[in-house]
Amino acid sequence: MVISFKLNGEATLVDALPNARLSNVLRDEFGLKSVKISSFDGLRGSDCVLLDEEVAPSSLVPLFNVENRDVVTLEYFSTDKSYSQDYKLITKCFKENGVSLCGFCDAGKIFAAYRLVKSNINEEDPNFETKIKQYYSISLCRCTNLNNLLNATKELVKISSKTKRSMSYGRK
Repeated sequence: MVISFKLNGEATLVDALPNARLSNVLRDEFGLKSVKISSFDGLRGSDCVLLDEEVAPSSLVPLFNVENRDVVTLEYFSTDKSYSQDYKLITKCFKENGVSLCGFCDAGKIFAAYRLVKSNINEEDPNFETKIKQYYSISLCRCTNLNNLLNATKELVKISSKTKRSMSYGRK
């Protein structure tokens, strides 16, 4: 079955079984190595992509589910002009606060941070830390120190609100 979708800003057609996992298609057909094949529980962050600007574990997404949708991988997010400033800010805050990027769970953490800031979360919200933990629940990796991740995210939110700059909304 031919599936049509937008991959990293480009219209794409792929001929594959409709129930093929998006993660497998992205790695095998397009050579996108930031997308790892996970344990099919959606909890590692290793297989995360942005699917219509929402974080999605691609190992749980059947290919037919991306028909006429927009898929963004970490390779594109880190280099494309519409996202790269966001990527740089996120990774800067992570580095300054001791957040490890082990190479396996990077996409989950980075995309969760991106969506969190786009959600216009407010530091004054009494459930601020709880909401942060919810966003990162898709990135359970042994490399992650939760306190460092919380501190980095608080700094990211603070910078975004101070500069009145919210994360971009990608390519339109």
